[in-house]
Parts: sequence; C-alpha cells; structure tokens
Amino acid sequence: RALLLREEQIKRESLKVQYEALKSHINPHFLFNSLSVLDSLIDVDAAKAKVFVGRFSDVYRYILEQKDKTFVAIDKELEFVNSYISLHQLRLGEALMVTIDVKEKSGQIVPVSLQILLENAFKHNEASRENPLRITITRQNDQIIVSNNFQPRKIITDNHGFGLASVSKQYEQLTGKNIRVSQSDGLFSVALPIIYQPENQD
Repeated sequence: RALLLREEQIKRESLKVQYEALKSHINPHFLFNSLSVLDSLIDVDAAKAKVFVGRFSDVYRYILEQKDKTFVAIDKELEFVNSYISLHQLRLGEALMVTIDVKEKSGQIVPVSLQILLENAFKHNEASRENPLRITITRQNDQIIVSNNFQPRKIITDNHGFGLASVSKQYEQLTGKNIRVSQSDGLFSVALPIIYQPENQD
C-alpha cells in the first residue's frame, strides 16, 4: 500500500512539472513577446518568420508529447532545447549567447527540466548587447550542467514561483538524487543527475 501511494505521488509530481512548464509557455507575457517578434519578422524577413513559427510549434508539440512521461532521452531533450533557445535568440539577438557541448548523449533526464533551468536564467538575469547573457550546457560524468553568467535583474516581472525548487523535489522523489546548485566567481550553475533505464520505460 505504501509503495502504491508513493508511485501515485511521483506521478502527480511529474504531471505538475509538465503542467507548469506548459503554463509558462502559454502565459500572456510569453505569448505577447513571441507574437511581437513574429509580427516584426513578417515585415522584414519572411523566411525567418517562417522558421520562428516552426520553432514555436516544435516547443508546444514537445511539451504535449512528454506530458505523461517520467524520463526522456537526453538527445530528445537537447533537440527541444535548441528550438526553445532559437525563439529567444530571434528575440534577443546578440544579447543571448548559448553554447551546447554535450557529445555523449546516453541516459535520460526529467522532461523539460533543461527548459525550466533556461527559463530561470532568462527570468532572473539581465541581457543586453553590452552585457550579453551567456549560457552553457555541458555534460560532466553523470550530470548535465547548465551555467550562466550571474547578472541579476533589479525587477522580476514574471515570478510564478515555479522553478528550481520544484525540479529539485521531483528529482529527489523520482531518483533519490539531488540536483546541485552553485554560485561562484560570477557564475551560476545547476547540475541535473543523469538517469539510466531501458528506453521503453516512462
């Protein structure tokens, strides 16, 4: 009975992460920014506008496809992250610089967890051409690490209270492992444990 209750609790936590990730994309602030970028691109670069629509669709499709899964392959998550990043790069231009250096892609992580870490970096840090936000995604042994230069915003306009704490809680409940958060020398980093299990298990 205790095992069944724990499994049910884990499922609820997984669904909560997927729901909050989806909600973060359909909030008015995100949609307004995305549609404003699209509107400006249509007038000056129709080809780029078409790419933007494609990436926008990819982001929504991925989140909906992963909503019932507990883990996802790292290569699939990185494909999704590339689409997500490209939306922000079209909006921010040279104010955002992202480097992904993950050569070994075996293993799984919690779906949309990388997106949540990126969203956390976008939300809490300033980004401009003079002081661009620099983000790196790397792999070290059995961890995926997301790091960014720390240049905090004075005012955070979109603070829905969902982020590191919820991701940390889900990892702990699903795997018994903890994410690692560190800040030093102007660099903020979060390390996600990599999970190894058969591909046909959710």
